[in-house]
Amino acid sequence: MASSNDVWKKTTDANGNEVMVLISSTPTFATLLDAQKAREALIRQKYKGIIESIVSDYTLVERETWFTQVKEAEAYIANPTTAVVPFITALATSRGVTISVVANKIITNRDSYNQSISQYLGQQQAKVDQVYTALTIDAVESVVF
Repeated sequence: MASSNDVWKKTTDANGNEVMVLISSTPTFATLLDAQKAREALIRQKYKGIIESIVSDYTLVERETWFTQVKEAEAYIANPTTAVVPFITALATSRGVTISVVANKIITNRDSYNQSISQYLGQQQAKVDQVYTALTIDAVESVVF
């Protein structure tokens, strides 16, 4: 069924016949809630890409150690003389620097990461809020992200 949002292009098929081909279409939604859910999914997909680009320089294996690194760095900074920090000790030894240098770098990186991520998550949530406060399908589809 053709929609007013469809974009068609005139072309020629393999037999030389002139045909119309649908090149894009905006989905038609049965309910406001359907439109809201679809728009939310698009918003979340966009911000997922942005957030993933922030961590893309780090392998999954390295990212899986972040919790341990932060936990040990916080423990070391709180009490450097008694903290048990085998992971960051190994990192420091391998890098040829002090545990203090590694611990402070981990905390700095964590804070920077959290600042970046929180900014994008806040923007994402603001857009999702706009979607769910919209009163019409047109208003939902006008939420720019």
